[in-house]
Amino acid sequence: MYALVRSDGRQHRVEPGKTFKVDKLAAEPDSSLVLDEVLLVSDDDVTLGAPLIDGARIACTVVRHERGPKVRVFRFKAKKGYRKRSGQRRDLTVLHVDEVSVGGKTVAKAGAEAAAKPKAKAKSKAAAKPKTKAAAKPKARAKSKAAAKPKAKSKVAAKPKAKAKSKAAAKPKAKAKSKAAVKSKAKAAAKPKARAKSKAAAKPKAESKAKASAKAKSKAKSKSKAAAKAKSKSSRKQG
Repeated sequence: MYALVRSDGRQHRVEPGKTFKVDKLAAEPDSSLVLDEVLLVSDDDVTLGAPLIDGARIACTVVRHERGPKVRVFRFKAKKGYRKRSGQRRDLTVLHVDEVSVGGKTVAKAGAEAAAKPKAKAKSKAAAKPKTKAAAKPKARAKSKAAAKPKAKSKVAAKPKAKAKSKAAAKPKAKAKSKAAVKSKAKAAAKPKARAKSKAAAKPKAESKAKASAKAKSKAKSKSKAAAKAKSKSSRKQG
């Protein structure tokens, strides 16, 4: 069931047992309050007012007074250097709906009873859990100890077999490792020789290349000298 009620020019949707916020009212916390401007009531049927429903009322309890969220306002005028900042927070009153009555029918939800039931259930569960745990722990420990002893004996019996298997399996692996080590040593010994041969073969080639480049440079120098002499002779003849 729900109803639409008007307060301070605003309409609010309310339900029994729930809270809603209105503009600040001149009432103290924990005091009772009746709102009679009821516009609509919806239960099994919908009842509309014209504009109000005669005889309908909503009984409320004041929970607290508070302030709403900050609303910031910024005003400016383009090309005028006009800037203004302001803000506001509404003063509100929180109301708890105790009951909704219309046409001699009253619907109410006791907030205290509804809040007390979950607490009672939580307490009963919290009291039941330690007992069950305390009763279950000794049995579990006894079972774990009884089951652990035979397993320990089986481990002692299993150790000699495991050792024998490990020794038998370790011998072939050791032989395989020794063969692999011999091969790696042979490869390591072969690599320096190959590198030494490659270096020895590379040196004569590098020397021959250096000699060839030196010869080419000397030829180029001699050609440039001959050309310079020819130019000087021709210039003398012309003079």
